[in-house]
Amino acid sequence: MDDPDQARRAKQTETAKLRLAQTRIVLVEPAGPLNLGAVARVMKNMGLQQLFLVNPQCDPRGLEAQRMAVHAQDILAAAISVATLPEALIDCQSVVPPRLVLAICRSILSHPDKFCPACWTNPQLWSLGQRIEA
Repeated sequence: MDDPDQARRAKQTETAKLRLAQTRIVLVEPAGPLNLGAVARVMKNMGLQQLFLVNPQCDPRGLEAQRMAVHAQDILAAAISVATLPEALIDCQSVVPPRLVLAICRSILSHPDKFCPACWTNPQLWSLGQRIEA
């Protein structure tokens, strides 16, 4: 008989992978091929696949970008170049601008006890893989 917790975790993992596969990363006027390659590498590491480039100022298929991408050259090869931001956002259900992401991260880092109070009162929850009920 299968472990119900293991089956639940497997389903959650699969759902998370599907959500990541549907997440679109949009870069506006990327100018540096090394940065572009680094973004592709991070995307690959995180399970992200969709890269849109708005009016790119460098070649995503160029040697520098490819070298920096290391194992994520497929992300660069599949990158879609468009002329405008609205073109890149077609079919997107929601958009999270980078400034909002930075504000959220700063808030969490400045006040981690407010972000997850249970983490500070229950040290046994600090280990990876534990479910936190705050």
